[in-house]
Amino acid sequence: MKHWRLLVLFALLVLFVPARLTHAQDETPVRIEVLAGFDGAGHYRIGHWFPTSLVVSNDGPDLQGTLEWRFANHDQALYRYRLDLPQGARKQVRLPVMTTGMTRAATVAFSVDGEALTSTRVSLVPLNESQITVGVLSRDRSMLNSLAAATFAPNTTTIVSHLDPTLLPDDPALLSGINIIFVHDFVTADLSPRQREALDLWIHLGGVLVVSGGAAASQSVPGLDDLLPVNVGELQAGVSAASLAALVQQATSVGELPNFSANRVTFRPGAQPLDRAGLLVSHHLGVGQVIFAAFDLASTRMWSGEAELWQAVITLQPQMPIAASFRWRNESLLANTLQLPGLQFPSTGILLLLMGFYIVIIGPLNFLVLRKLGRIDLAWFTTPGLIVLFLIASYGISLLIRGTAPTVPQLALVQSFEGHQQGKATVFLGVFSPQRQSYQLQVDAQALITPATFERFQANNVPVTRDDASAGMEDLLIDVSSLRTLMVEQMVDEVPDVVSKLQMERRRIYGELTVTDTDLRDAMIVHGESAQSLGDLRAGTQVAVDLMLDQGNFPFGFWQENSTMINRGQVLNNLFGSGNFMPFNAPVQNTSPGIVDDGIYLLGWQEASLLEVTLPGHTPQHQGETLYMIRLEHP
Repeated sequence: MKHWRLLVLFALLVLFVPARLTHAQDETPVRIEVLAGFDGAGHYRIGHWFPTSLVVSNDGPDLQGTLEWRFANHDQALYRYRLDLPQGARKQVRLPVMTTGMTRAATVAFSVDGEALTSTRVSLVPLNESQITVGVLSRDRSMLNSLAAATFAPNTTTIVSHLDPTLLPDDPALLSGINIIFVHDFVTADLSPRQREALDLWIHLGGVLVVSGGAAASQSVPGLDDLLPVNVGELQAGVSAASLAALVQQATSVGELPNFSANRVTFRPGAQPLDRAGLLVSHHLGVGQVIFAAFDLASTRMWSGEAELWQAVITLQPQMPIAASFRWRNESLLANTLQLPGLQFPSTGILLLLMGFYIVIIGPLNFLVLRKLGRIDLAWFTTPGLIVLFLIASYGISLLIRGTAPTVPQLALVQSFEGHQQGKATVFLGVFSPQRQSYQLQVDAQALITPATFERFQANNVPVTRDDASAGMEDLLIDVSSLRTLMVEQMVDEVPDVVSKLQMERRRIYGELTVTDTDLRDAMIVHGESAQSLGDLRAGTQVAVDLMLDQGNFPFGFWQENSTMINRGQVLNNLFGSGNFMPFNAPVQNTSPGIVDDGIYLLGWQEASLLEVTLPGHTPQHQGETLYMIRLEHP
């Protein structure tokens, strides 16, 4: 009996111990926690960047590895982040990502030497351009959920997303997928300077910001005070809501909203009241809008007219989302407009001349010289020798044309505003290689690189690799005498300082402007489809503006050829031709050429590379041009 017990015990050990050992071996000391999208729950807009927060912890030995983000069922976008993970470390990585596909999941893995130690699946909620996204910054997760029933633009629906403060980005490109942001009881004084600048630029590019007053004003106002249309004063009790009810068309809404507390306000220049009592005050910053609600946004929670109220007072303007539009079209503006000598075929005259020399030298001239020398038998040696010399000469000519070092051309488009130091740059970047070779490309760590190259209206997938110091692509293969083009987005802190004094009449814009700190080439004033050429602007020189409207001369009236690296007229046509910015974030259908919003713009060029690019192991030639598009202030 004792032997049977021993045998049973031995059998149990054989069955369970290996299973326990295998389970222990499968366990990894690395853990990944993921928050993704605007709200941490995965909301993202197709074709636009969105933030993620990856927290990686290591309870085992020191590791050096790579975090990899891959979208499920869509192999376009692969992002890597190189990471040192010492024992006991817990690190947070902010990884901006985007995809042009509608996918509902992604996988995040941590790999060492190409082997995944652990991975986690992330659920995503894709939003398309027919959905207006309303972001709400509030501790109350039910705040303004009624806005899902609002219609802010024709043929659209509305999504309400409760933003996660830990994911609030510091780059306007990561906010471009959001149309409207409400700030309730969020402590805006905690915003970093970079987050504050990104929010400011997002508004100027077309976003709408609504800031709560009332009891929430002590939290929502301090960090955003200089953006507001009013000076915010003390609270007063028992304020009538009748002026808000008057904005709502529902007859039953009047009288449903009780009196509430509201801030006293004094208007700043340019402020416009949206209701009779001045409880809602707005002003425009660039293309966007800022609205201050003198009452606490929670006051309208139970009111049946809440959604219609905000639908009545918020106006969405057409925007110019350059990068998103060109991603959608799978097109590179640089490839369409670059005038690089190495990309040009030799002229027909040069080819005919070379062929003529070849025929004459190899044929009659070689024969006549040898006959005069009486050594026709040497033709067996001179003919192949001349052919070799001709091939060497042809190769040398090709080297002179295309060079021996890689060339990095850039076309940068910078959107900015009068009186603004920051701008949003979309850089079409290329690498031209005289030989077939793979390159490692690096740019600033704050840059957003679309994970693809664009050739022949097709996007070719290339992973983007980041670390704390840089972002780039590690294996960019380029064929002989070929160009691969990328797209990079980045905030820039230095844009031309413009001071203008313009007046606008029914059919005319006139006044003066000065670019105070830099020169601009081929400058022009543009409004809609009308433009006035200003020529080259010298720093500190005042120029007169006298633009007649309804000319219809922009952009197709500026298709001039020039000797610069970029065909500037073609850039304008590709940018501002009919409906080029549809369908992205334009609530009103626009199929006419010209600038889509109602602003007055100064357009001007500088012959310089905007983005610092390195190709480790190579010394490339850098060439670049930058087009500044500065929206001017006017009454």
